[in-house]
Amino acid sequence: MTPQIGEVFLMENEQYFIDEQPLHQYFLTLNHPPYFTPPSPTCWRGYYGKWALIGDELYLIHFRGYLEGFDEVDINYLFPLQEQVFADWYSGTIQVPQGKVVQWNDTLNASIYEEYLHLTFENGILIHYECKDSNYGKATETELSH
Repeated sequence: MTPQIGEVFLMENEQYFIDEQPLHQYFLTLNHPPYFTPPSPTCWRGYYGKWALIGDELYLIHFRGYLEGFDEVDINYLFPLQEQVFADWYSGTIQVPQGKVVQWNDTLNASIYEEYLHLTFENGILIHYECKDSNYGKATETELSH
């Protein structure tokens, strides 16, 4: 299986790749969700999203999707006349890799990092976060106050 390119997540002027796909929850709310064509074997979902934590809110700040025939669309295809969109549909946890890669795995897209920041959102609002030390897969938890 080809490793998949993650969504981009911006936080505190740093850029990370995340495995979560917050737009998936939005598509589940639609009667006729769009179908995107994979532009390459590294992106079977057919689109690239860029997300940002702005204050305590999750925003979609950039989108590029591919329709049949590889016609490229931007954020206005999903959200007309908007440059960024508050992700009020998203509830869940985004895991943000932190530190160095301690175990590289390029075939399964499952590299292990020193730590992971777990950001929990409810309707697009950050309600909890904690840092978990991977300890090579043996998680130890350090909760941060918020």
